Amino acid sequence: PCVYDVPNMPVLRAVVRETSRWRPPIAFGVPHITNQDNVYNGYHIAKGKWRANASM
Repeated sequence: PCVYDVPNMPVLRAVVRETSRWRPPIAFGVPHITNQDNVYNGYHIAKGKWRANASM
């Protein structure tokens, strides 16, 4: 198949999207700033702190 066949392959497109969602190609996610104090698994996350999700 070539790039012009992709629109006619919905299952292939769905697999690529799901794989990219499940294992993103970027090592770390987009950083976020917490908007309130939070506790996650016993760890205190203060309001205004930067965080990024590790996707390894």
